[in-house]
Formats: sequence, structure tokens, C-alpha cells
Amino acid sequence: MKKIITLILIFSFFTHNYIANAQPPENDNLMLKGLMFDFGGGSDGLSMGFGFRYWIASLSIGVVGFANKIPKYSSIPPTGVNLNPSQPLPNGFVEEKHTGIIVTFDGAIHYEMFPWNFFGSIGYYTQQDSVLAKQVNTNGQVLGRYRYKVENSQGIAFGAGANYYLSDNIGIGVGLHTKRGVYAQLVYVWE
Repeated sequence: MKKIITLILIFSFFTHNYIANAQPPENDNLMLKGLMFDFGGGSDGLSMGFGFRYWIASLSIGVVGFANKIPKYSSIPPTGVNLNPSQPLPNGFVEEKHTGIIVTFDGAIHYEMFPWNFFGSIGYYTQQDSVLAKQVNTNGQVLGRYRYKVENSQGIAFGAGANYYLSDNIGIGVGLHTKRGVYAQLVYVWE
């Protein structure tokens, strides 16, 4: 019980100090509100995001998967071949996975050291991938691609970044996200 109380006291001390230091010293009652727009890309495709900030916290939503290169494929398999998603692929076929779309929901904490703003985020993502059945011959030549199945996944995503305020209201920055990749961010804040 002593350990739990000690942890609560230590956490409340650091939280109080963080919140006290997160505001500019000239105005302790400053409650920044803001809008955030970001655009970037990574191995899963291009990404876009939008968010709202209130004081030291923000919420954002992002979409990943624009301009993905999914090769042409057919919905109809070759004659005599049954491509059932619940069964393994027949001989001569291999799976080929392509990211379809990813949606992320993130919450972030901001730390202000004007003109800089640093942030870290944790969130949830849901992802849908297209899995194609690629038919190959013994030489490794691709004979065709066919629709096989769709896989859905979800999990936890993380991010971090920094913004630099160009004026009292407008900032630009860069961030790194485990699903959205590297992105540039435009921020507009007001009191």
C-alpha cells in the first residue's frame, strides 16, 4: 500500500510541475486552442491528418494509404482453381499483401517552450490490407494476380514531433508516427 501511495504522490508532483511549466511564465491562465493539419508519407503510403488542441492536450484523426501502388488483378481466378480465403493457396500461388487504408485516432500532450512546441502521442489504429494470390511459374515469372482476401488489424500507435511558431498564431513542424510515417504539420492557435 505504501508503494501505491508513494507512486501516486510522485506522479501528482511531476504532473503538477509539468502543467505549471507547460504554460508561458508571463500568463499562467493562458489556455491555447488550436487546429492542426498534417501531410506526410511512409512505407504504407501518403497520409493526411486533422486535429484540435485545447491547452496542453490534443486529439487528432489521420488517414494513411493515399496513392498506394496495388498492381492490377482479376476477380476471377483461372479455370479449375479455387481461391478460398479460409484455405491455403494451391501450389503455384503465393500471397502478396498490399496496404489498403489505415485510420488513426491519437491523443497527444504538448509542452510549450515558446517559440517551440514539443508533443508526444499515443493512439489507436485500424488497418485493412488487400491480400492477392500471385500465380508464379517455376522460373519465378508472374502469370497473374487474383483477389484472395482482405485482412483487418488494429493496435496501438505512437508519435512525436515539434512545431516552431512563426508568429503568435501560426506554426510549422515535423512529426514521426508509427503508422502515418514522417509528416509536416501546420498549426493555427488562439487564446
